[in-house]
Amino acid sequence: MGTLGDYPVYVRAGALIPLVKDTKVSNIIPDSADRKTMFTWFAPTAAADVNNKATFELRQSVTEGTGITATAYFSSATTIEATISATKSATGFEIVGINEPSNVDLDSWLLSGCAYVYVDHIKTLSVSCLHTDGGVAIHIEGVTSSVF
Repeated sequence: MGTLGDYPVYVRAGALIPLVKDTKVSNIIPDSADRKTMFTWFAPTAAADVNNKATFELRQSVTEGTGITATAYFSSATTIEATISATKSATGFEIVGINEPSNVDLDSWLLSGCAYVYVDHIKTLSVSCLHTDGGVAIHIEGVTSSVF
């Protein structure tokens, strides 16, 4: 009997799902936490516009906080806007199935430790933060799908 990692999992294009990453992302942020919630948007489409945002609300225990909300949408044919609400937890955003964007701007508190990396062989943009006490807004330009 294998582990969950041994089985293929299929998701619908445009799904926004929180996934817990158990590994350090030392190539992005050297002092990163061992576990973080990465909101992962799979093969986003322009159908997710300002009136039809991809949204996920993650509940937390009372001792950890009030919860986290992540949203993402296309503000134009080649521009994505994404946000993660304020939390003290290590968190981030991954967008799977896009070609390398021409520009990525992160708007967060200076000490939140946010950084990004694009990995071409898996067509994924990853934004990782040690915490998002003031929330984080992500503006991505020059986005084209590598899936459709």
